[in-house]
Amino acid sequence: MRRYGPGLVRGVRSSSSSCDFSVMMRDGFSGSDAKPFSELPGPKYPMLGALPTFLSYGVGRMPEYYDHLYDTYGVVVDGSILSDRTAVICDPREFRKVFQHEGKYPQALTSDAWPVTHFFDKFKQPYNSLVKEGKEWQKGRHALQKDIFSTASASSYCEPVTQACDEVVENFGKRVAQGPVDIETEMVNAVSDVFSAAVLGKSLGVSSGSCPPEAAEWVEDSMRVIQLSAQLIMQPHMKVYPEAFALYREFETLFGKTNEATQKMVMEAVERYKDFEGPEDELPYVARVQRRGEISDDVLGTEVQGIVMAGLDKTFHLFLWD
Repeated sequence: MRRYGPGLVRGVRSSSSSCDFSVMMRDGFSGSDAKPFSELPGPKYPMLGALPTFLSYGVGRMPEYYDHLYDTYGVVVDGSILSDRTAVICDPREFRKVFQHEGKYPQALTSDAWPVTHFFDKFKQPYNSLVKEGKEWQKGRHALQKDIFSTASASSYCEPVTQACDEVVENFGKRVAQGPVDIETEMVNAVSDVFSAAVLGKSLGVSSGSCPPEAAEWVEDSMRVIQLSAQLIMQPHMKVYPEAFALYREFETLFGKTNEATQKMVMEAVERYKDFEGPEDELPYVARVQRRGEISDDVLGTEVQGIVMAGLDKTFHLFLWD
């Protein structure tokens, strides 16, 4: 979901079959100029917008929902739900205009992570950079990404990551020898151990079972938070009164727990390396960020939590991508 221009406020790319390149490149289609929402076709129920149509399909049938919008209303559809103004764009050429109008500070899916921002607002906590906007987003993102995205930075984590991988493989082999294993659980544990080795400077030890109970609970809660966040984002009508929904209440409880646990682990890692005088590329990620001083210690844990959540989710799904 992304915002652009005064007319089409947010675009949603569908994953449904009817919105792929082969179908959407219809003969004779020449694209269209941005229009005000009043001129866009869509299921416009008074006050509710597309909500009744959306609920008739539900989150479990999202591809079918977008198929229906495209088949019924065309390429650019008013999919607004309540006051959440949304344009559903089903043509890649039309969506290219979204990117062309992003401006200096592009907005990604995380800018619509309303469960996270609602939590921060409710408990009067500072946003992490992943859900900020404009200059604040750019400043925080630059501070966080310096020790991640360059080839040199990524390569510098090879030793702790390789060691964690060796331990994961060894323990996985032992469990396979004992009988059937749950591959998704194994991958969650593996990702957690490998990721924590790079970020915190040591593996959590979830794969081996040597971790303390709170570490295993943190991993389980973190993955659940990711699932809940995705489900809530796809149901924007819940933002009207989040506490009325069990889904958000569970998210709020677990997000608070994981936030506190992450901050504790981050500060423990910083403390472990406070007297380290060796090469910087032998430091874990959090120690490098902390030493640079671009992010204050009082928000470092919250900032790193955003990176950790994104990293766990993406790495886990990458491992299981077949």
